[in-house]
Amino acid sequence: MRGGGVRVAPSSSDPEYSNASLEAASSSSSLQAASTSTSSTSTPAGAISEDVVSAQGGGRGVKAASLLKGKGGAGNGALVAASKSFLEDRRKNGEENHGAQTPAWTRAAWQAAEGKQRRREDEDRAYLEAVGAYEPRWEAADEAPQSPPKPNAPRLAVIAVRASYGHGSGIDGTCPKGPVMPYCIHCTRLSLILCEADVPVELVLLDDATFRDGWFKTAYPKLQTPAMQGTPGGLESSEWVGDFASLLDRAKEQNPRVGAMTEQRGPASVEDVKRLGDRLKYALIGIRLIGTKTTRGKEFLSECLSTAGLDFTTPDDLLRDMVVTAALEAVHEIDALITSTPGAFLGGDKPDIADVFLAPMLLYTHNLLESGIAALPQQPCGFAQLGGASVLSYLDAWTQRPSWFTSFRTTSMVNAALLRPLVSRLVDLAPDAYSTEEMAVCLTVLRRKDPVYAQAIQSRGLQCTIPDATDDASTSQKPVSDMALCEPEDDPLWPFPLPPPPLITPPMPGVPRKAVLSHRASYGAGAVVDGESPLGPLVPFCPYCMRLGLILAEARVPFETYMIDSTNKASWFLEAFPAGTTPAIQGTPGGTSTGEWVGEFETILKNASDQNPQVAAVARVRNTALTVERVQALGGAMSYGLWLTLVAESTCESASGFIAFTRGGAGLEEVSGESGASLRDRAIEGALSALREAESAVSSCAGPFLAGDAPDLVDVYLSSMLHFSRICLEIGLHKLPQGACSLADLGCPSLQRYLEAWVKRDSWGYSYKSTSLDENSAASARVAADMIATSAPDVCGEDVMYPVMCRARRRDSAYQKAIRAVLMPTMPTDMGDVASMTSKEAPTSESDATSSKKESVSLSSDTRTESNDKASSKSLATAPVVGVPVPLDAASRNSGEQASVSGAVSAKKVLKRRKSMKSKSKTNAAICI
Repeated sequence: MRGGGVRVAPSSSDPEYSNASLEAASSSSSLQAASTSTSSTSTPAGAISEDVVSAQGGGRGVKAASLLKGKGGAGNGALVAASKSFLEDRRKNGEENHGAQTPAWTRAAWQAAEGKQRRREDEDRAYLEAVGAYEPRWEAADEAPQSPPKPNAPRLAVIAVRASYGHGSGIDGTCPKGPVMPYCIHCTRLSLILCEADVPVELVLLDDATFRDGWFKTAYPKLQTPAMQGTPGGLESSEWVGDFASLLDRAKEQNPRVGAMTEQRGPASVEDVKRLGDRLKYALIGIRLIGTKTTRGKEFLSECLSTAGLDFTTPDDLLRDMVVTAALEAVHEIDALITSTPGAFLGGDKPDIADVFLAPMLLYTHNLLESGIAALPQQPCGFAQLGGASVLSYLDAWTQRPSWFTSFRTTSMVNAALLRPLVSRLVDLAPDAYSTEEMAVCLTVLRRKDPVYAQAIQSRGLQCTIPDATDDASTSQKPVSDMALCEPEDDPLWPFPLPPPPLITPPMPGVPRKAVLSHRASYGAGAVVDGESPLGPLVPFCPYCMRLGLILAEARVPFETYMIDSTNKASWFLEAFPAGTTPAIQGTPGGTSTGEWVGEFETILKNASDQNPQVAAVARVRNTALTVERVQALGGAMSYGLWLTLVAESTCESASGFIAFTRGGAGLEEVSGESGASLRDRAIEGALSALREAESAVSSCAGPFLAGDAPDLVDVYLSSMLHFSRICLEIGLHKLPQGACSLADLGCPSLQRYLEAWVKRDSWGYSYKSTSLDENSAASARVAADMIATSAPDVCGEDVMYPVMCRARRRDSAYQKAIRAVLMPTMPTDMGDVASMTSKEAPTSESDATSSKKESVSLSSDTRTESNDKASSKSLATAPVVGVPVPLDAASRNSGEQASVSGAVSAKKVLKRRKSMKSKSKTNAAICI
């Protein structure tokens, strides 16, 4: 068997723990079948069955399987074909059209897919066998092994710790005692090396809390780990020997495969990755320590900064920014290093010695970020939010190797046990910086995400609890699922808070910061278009900003996105850029190298084209069907024309200016004495004519885009305009005779396929933060609906606009998911949507509209009777809001979970407090993705 696939059987001294097996792993028929199969079309060579992933609690980040499913194929049976097709398409687009500078978001998928395809079947079978039979070790090895190790299968003594020791206080709170898990980074590195060299290893786990007084002290008085018994690495006798360097040197001499494994095959040396890993790890640890008043805390901060290569003598007000910048620079360097290699690892298709040193450090820092212990301004965040998306794919590729499971006893990237020793030390050294209460919460958040710990305690009927942040630990406790980090009761509940502004330091070279005008699907404050629809997350919508994002992403230029709320622009943005226009950019390409913000789409695009030849290549017109000017005219006739159909017959004074604005945008001349109905009909004909012309152009092009296989500048313009027009058509934000309809309904199927081709491109997801045409679409609709309702309330009042926005919110999967997490976290996915209306259920009267407003909050999509209305109202008043999610980037967080930051409150109180928000001042900042 390859790669350390030999399962480590529990020692005879372990208590009975059969019930602690991962339930799905022991009972899943699909897992059992996978474990015994030697070759199967449903599980390609080297690919890990998703049933196995599910059985182990998942916890994976950017999984190749999930990425590739969207590209074709609904299961493991289609993964190989989808992988090949995906790789061929992306290689063609990335290497032939734009050279070798492939961005992390594309290369990550390549690396994960290639790693899966190349893994051997025997590795896969060994891995599945180990995972399927593995039972967490509840106790460490409390007795010495009774027999010598097998030849060429050494024993490795490894320091192990628990995610909680069940002390009932301190950083463990009331979380139960967990199983022991490998901890020592030197031990796990040595295990990875041996396993990758096809040397089976038996791990002997030594509980860090007790092993110094047990059998190991007699067997090896030096008490050093890693320690080995047997060869390669140890001695021919049964004597235990230690010291990482000595063990590794001896193993290389005794086994040529170990020697080959320790060779550097990639671009980085061990010293390179240790420097980067240490800088990142100790900078993240040191951020909280800045400002500590304790002597020991200051001494440890000095050690951290020295290890990170930073100057401790810098004043505190500048030191924090310096340390944060150092951490972010390390993330960017590691990301660049990973993406510069052709395979999944620095060593290529398989790890080399630099990979072995880098991966455990990245795992450690990943958990620092996931738990919130690393106090970055962007917290809570993951590697993706910090510009290191490929790190998640890199770690994911590691977790799928048998050597990882053997060494860490988990296939998850979340490992709460790793951080407990550090947290315990920090709380002792600097309690003013690392408080017991805050660290208990951070660790418990991580325990909840750790599949090994969570399933182990659940199998014993135990529950992880933690004291309320505001109550005494001895008098008030809650299950983790109801854990509250409650705001003061009088403060308004803000379920989607805005993180701080960008750092005062300039952006990384070649990675500009882009300010994007953004909006919410609902502002939850009782507006005409919102009713009582709950507040939604902030999402990008501005077409000009989207065009710029598409161009940069198509040119393989990574950028950071800062979302600027269109209803109340952030003070930091207006101070940094008084013009306040969007898009705006800081850094190059697009801006200047001096750090000031630059605005206006045309200016930014010209700068970027001058500064980066790849941007210039994308920003060319290569098609002969349409020009930019013609597409702008068609887009205006579509979008402004659709708006004009709604307001043309308004007699309100406030509507006159808006009518003139939309008439000009639609390219229609003013006709003296024209009636509103006539203007409406002209707008309808203009919109339909523009759609027909665009359909003709797209249907006649040779490839999926006007420019062929890859889009050009005209495609970028057309996609943004067509996307918005499609949203308006499908939710009924117009007065076409067809009512709410699709592009296909209007005889434009090619335009629908055109947009679908766009949404499959990485640039679309990177710019729009969505992976489907409906995701994040309601916010764009709300911008238009609010303007229309405000300008022409006589013809577009609440009875018209609210049902339209209900449809929009119902169709928006991102809004639906966010609100479910806020109002009903445990609601099954097959229950009704938050926005209660479909196009067929739109109210036809004012009373119906009022009724539907109530239903939209009660999470029902059914037509209600009076009694049902009362029941749903009662249900709403008592429904607990278990937690409020902090908005995260969907491609970056490995588990897809959202951290709870607010306690159990009634849904009625949520709505009441939200309504009061409009009159209170709110601090606005940009969400950095």
